[in-house]
Amino acid sequence: MAQICQGISCFFDSATLSAFSSLVTAFATIALFIVTSVLARETRSLSKASSQAQITATIEPNAWGVMYVDLVVANSGNAPAYSIKIEFDPPLPRSEDYRTNLPTPLQNVSILRPDQLLQSGLCKFSDVSKKTFSVSISWLPHPRAEKRECVQYLLSMLDYEGVSYLGARSPMVQLADQVKKLREDWRSVSKGQRRLKADTFSSSDRKEEASLREEWVRNVNLEDPPSDANSD
Repeated sequence: MAQICQGISCFFDSATLSAFSSLVTAFATIALFIVTSVLARETRSLSKASSQAQITATIEPNAWGVMYVDLVVANSGNAPAYSIKIEFDPPLPRSEDYRTNLPTPLQNVSILRPDQLLQSGLCKFSDVSKKTFSVSISWLPHPRAEKRECVQYLLSMLDYEGVSYLGARSPMVQLADQVKKLREDWRSVSKGQRRLKADTFSSSDRKEEASLREEWVRNVNLEDPPSDANSD
């Protein structure tokens, strides 16, 4: 009788342990499913963020003259952007030095590749200094996409207040300026308006230099006569 009771007790203990193990396995499976789902969603978000376009429109000083500014539209993302629309509030001014009858440039761009930028002269810096613009940009991530990506930010020209430059802003601009000066100098020489100064060294100069060298050697030998080896 005691053996029967002990067997029943062992049976219930193993059944309880099996049920508990099954319950733990079920909870672990659910937790693993949740963690895998979150990881997959974050991976998709990261992949989308690293393979999308990022369009910006800025007003920057001209590389050739800081008295003027350019409108620069750039794609700093890793994917092309299509059907780009740019709006500035207040609207961008057009200087008298530019043709005011033309529309503001780069307000609509059909496509912009990654790391590509478009640049156009805009106006004088004084026309936009101390102004703040609200910039709204929208684009399509794919030519057939229906939803447009949008970004909106404030562009303050006070960022350039007190900024100064020493010399050319770009080495290429400095190089082009030096080549321009060299071309202008050579043009005056080719037309005979300026003479070249050249120092020549002819055969007579070489003979004179040789005679001077020989005379110097003779003078050195006279000043320092050879010592007598047999003298005490």
